Amino acid sequence: MNASDGPPPIIRKPPALPKGNINYESAEEPRLRIVVLAKGLQQPWSMAFLPDGAILVTERIGRLGIVRNGNLVSSPVAGVPAVKPGGPRGLQGLMDVVLHPHFSENKWVYLKQRIRDVRQGPDGLLYVLTAEEDGALLRIEPR
Repeated sequence: MNASDGPPPIIRKPPALPKGNINYESAEEPRLRIVVLAKGLQQPWSMAFLPDGAILVTERIGRLGIVRNGNLVSSPVAGVPAVKPGGPRGLQGLMDVVLHPHFSENKWVYLKQRIRDVRQGPDGLLYVLTAEEDGALLRIEPR
């Protein structure tokens, strides 16, 4: 599969969001209010809710942002591994964020980028093939 196998990315400017809330009516719920919590995200893909009420947001370009008290923190989270956005059909980059079930104790956050294959080896460890053009075979080991 080549990058040319898929359609070109859809790059268009979204409609401007208003400065305040958006009042909306639907068939299921006649009175809704949509609150804009963050603007300026580049292809946001996933979110995870922290115990303190903040929200982690992945951006496909490789940033992990934090929305705290209804505002996007100006600096993205440091230490996020580099990712390669784009790829076949444009589905490559930083995709998902999930908190460990015991996040309150261990503070672990799991990030996912598009990969080619994951398997458990005969030694019980995970082996990963990455999907980048200069792909790699990785083994995940306990430290």
